[in-house]
Amino acid sequence: MLTVLIFLWIGLKTDWNATWMAVLSADLQWVAASMVVMIFGHWLRGYRWNMLTAPAGFPLNAKRSFYAVMSGYLINVATSRGGEVVRCAMTAKTLDVVGIGNAIVDVLVHADDRFLDDHGLTKGTMALVDETQAERLYASVGQGLEASGGSAATPLAGIAQLGGRAGFIGRVRDDQLGGIFAHDIRSVGARFETPAATAGPSTARCLILVTPDAQRTMCTYLGASVLLHPDDLDLEMVAQAKVLYLEG
Repeated sequence: MLTVLIFLWIGLKTDWNATWMAVLSADLQWVAASMVVMIFGHWLRGYRWNMLTAPAGFPLNAKRSFYAVMSGYLINVATSRGGEVVRCAMTAKTLDVVGIGNAIVDVLVHADDRFLDDHGLTKGTMALVDETQAERLYASVGQGLEASGGSAATPLAGIAQLGGRAGFIGRVRDDQLGGIFAHDIRSVGARFETPAATAGPSTARCLILVTPDAQRTMCTYLGASVLLHPDDLDLEMVAQAKVLYLEG
């Protein structure tokens, strides 16, 4: 409050016309140079924060720490050390859980025993299939219920629906099922920012054939999900998590 009053007093005593004329007559090269030095100095302060927090297992990337430092100094102008609180808030862990795993879309359809026999499937089992088999089976079944799944994505979606802050990292292709997965997991409030692949295998799917006796026969095609690349990992998101959940 005292800082605000001091600035108000300075503002009332300042000849703003003279100040504006001084600004117009300033050498813009020196103004630009001073701005560069100031920004670089604040970037170094942000980098220092990263050096302090990284050994404790909480690394900050340069952009996040820079924004926190700049915001902190701005708030300090108006409040007494309030910027320190803002800086801590901006660098705090913002996610409860982040998961890394296979991004799979479950496709549930009704089938009979004859369909299983015709495709050489053993009732009540789970089998891994290749892309050719997956496409053939997907084209052979009727209208099904499509819902995003995966051993890591499913509990994270549940956490988000219960009010937790969750994020997921997994690979999909830029196809119809990839769009369904991204829509589903985001719609429940979870963060999903992994860019969709533009080449390679299609999005993973699990075709779940439900027979009249309530038995489930699953045919899983892992597709793009198993090609998750180190470049796909959002380390900033991981650093924001209190818990990292990995699918085996």
